[in-house]
Amino acid sequence: MSRAAACSVLAAAVLLALGCGGGEEAAPSDVPGPEGGVLAVLAADGRFDILYRILTQDAEEHFVGYMSYMDWNHTVFAPTDDAFDDLSAERLDELLAGPPRTLTRVLDCHIVPELVPEDDLKPGQLHPIQCEWTVERGADGVRVGQARIVDPDIKASNGIVHAVDTVLLER
Repeated sequence: MSRAAACSVLAAAVLLALGCGGGEEAAPSDVPGPEGGVLAVLAADGRFDILYRILTQDAEEHFVGYMSYMDWNHTVFAPTDDAFDDLSAERLDELLAGPPRTLTRVLDCHIVPELVPEDDLKPGQLHPIQCEWTVERGADGVRVGQARIVDPDIKASNGIVHAVDTVLLER
């Protein structure tokens, strides 16, 4: 990818993350992967536009490759657009403009390589592809790291999505 194209992708991602971009949803035929797959669920839901665009941008194209398999069967703790809005502009810029592996690592902190419905999230440690999070159950629901699950067990044909209220970042 040329430097100009990379800058355009980065600028579009920053504008979208800050709520300044077009909110046009992807048509089902434009979504990579199986019908009803994780990417299709994220694209159709309306709460995950920023996450969907980051996952499918050129710099992160390997996510599309993996998530497009019918038998991918992973769990995604999907930050809502509001969760991305809660990041400071500086932190978001740092993630998007940093080395490519920085954003990949953050995204991998949201993916568990097995199906884990909310009922199976027991207090203790959870091991996504990257990072390690503590699971806690309380009066406010289930927490994974600093994120609270706001909508659990969104079924996809190749995985499970749990909507969370915070972008999971290593400290």
